[in-house]
Amino acid sequence: MSDRTSPSPQVTALLDRAGLGPFVPDGLARLPGRNENWLGTTVSGTTVFAKRLIGPPGEAATRMRREVAYHRNAGSGPRCLAWDEESRALVLTAVPRAKTGLKLAEDGEFDRTLAYEVGTALRSLHGSTGWPAGLEDIPPVLPSVELLRGLPRAVFDECCAAELEAWRLLQRDDALIAAVGGLLERERHVVRVPSHGDLRLDQILVGASGVYLTDWEEFRYADPARDVGRFAGEWLWQAVSGLPAAAAPTTEAVVEHGAARIERTRPIVAAFWWGYQDTGSDEALAVRATAFAGWHLVERMIAGAAGATRLSAVAKAAAGIGRSLLCAPETFVTAVGLG
Repeated sequence: MSDRTSPSPQVTALLDRAGLGPFVPDGLARLPGRNENWLGTTVSGTTVFAKRLIGPPGEAATRMRREVAYHRNAGSGPRCLAWDEESRALVLTAVPRAKTGLKLAEDGEFDRTLAYEVGTALRSLHGSTGWPAGLEDIPPVLPSVELLRGLPRAVFDECCAAELEAWRLLQRDDALIAAVGGLLERERHVVRVPSHGDLRLDQILVGASGVYLTDWEEFRYADPARDVGRFAGEWLWQAVSGLPAAAAPTTEAVVEHGAARIERTRPIVAAFWWGYQDTGSDEALAVRATAFAGWHLVERMIAGAAGATRLSAVAKAAAGIGRSLLCAPETFVTAVGLG
């Protein structure tokens, strides 16, 4: 295991096998995230990003296989210098002077030009060819009608009080369950494309040389609406979750104040959508993406409940907005920025 100040033996061993040598302690930074992430310069003078996937062995191994499937065939982005599937470790070239999309959004620096570039990058991914025939094409676990109807005992036993509260809210909502079922049924008939699978703002890296999508642990063939909807959902979440506590004492207050903030973020999503479409318009894709944006807000409520004793007003309001998008996506396409 790794401590907080030095890389794990698995990461150090991979650096050595790649001919890079160990990290120089000066300037070495451990980055946040669910995995072991390091950014620094090795004794060879090469600045790299190294990570080792953490989690239950089987689940982490599956994520690693997706990462390798991407990097083995990728034609652009930070180059993967070495990987080791057994230890679940990778080393990639670092992007000079890079910031994440999340950091740029928090600093008010994520503008429409950047959003357009992200849209074109995603369009390029979705239109790419040459991937291995065995690339995974199973949809992600969520959203799941089965889980909305009842949690397996093993999952239930692992949930904290706030997580159980979140699932109770969802499982009592017949209209929401029907909407999710309808969305998944429509998805079954869509041509799947190479997809990122987890397109959050912190998975977007912006450096002096361009915009890159990173972290390919969910890479697979999927409905393109999932990636598009997640990007739009991220901006909806930014609008709602960014409210100061004084402005969000109740769910109703969050919705009231959040509506104005959503209106201000809509041009960002619209610029992204413009870059993604290039020419022409796919209304069916826009409707599905709006629904997936709604699910993203619901999923944010579930994820944010981990370790908490009760759901916050912000989480419930975000899920409420997400529910509206799921149940009537065609009504909110333009409001979200996809029309």
